[in-house]
Amino acid sequence: MSDITELVVVRSFSTPHEAHLACSVLHGAGLEANVADEHIVTADWFLSNAVGGVKVMVREDDLETARELLDNAAVVSDDADPSQISDTENRDEDECPRCGGRTWVPVTHGKQLAVAVMYFLPLILPVWRRRQCRHCGYEAR
Repeated sequence: MSDITELVVVRSFSTPHEAHLACSVLHGAGLEANVADEHIVTADWFLSNAVGGVKVMVREDDLETARELLDNAAVVSDDADPSQISDTENRDEDECPRCGGRTWVPVTHGKQLAVAVMYFLPLILPVWRRRQCRHCGYEAR
């Protein structure tokens, strides 16, 4: 009988830094985890899909625990913590007129047009920046 445990893939990622973040979550929970195919993807990232991405591997015994940890580790709340809002974000004009929310996401319009025209004319076109309420989708300047 051999004490060697076979490693299995928990999850596969496109980039090495994503795999290392997942590996650190597993290490933080006390599980042994390794990153595989990192150097191949680092050398030529076009090969990421060919080799199946950068893999995070654990022992077979820890597979279910590792899956649960990784499924729950990336949960991020969409609601902003009111105590984390700075004074500049606390103004009335930063409140969404439709829903009253204070969480805004930047939205950029015109990038596709600028890139398309860039090939034909050596001009710099303006890119229109707006912001969008994360809760209701209202767009404002």
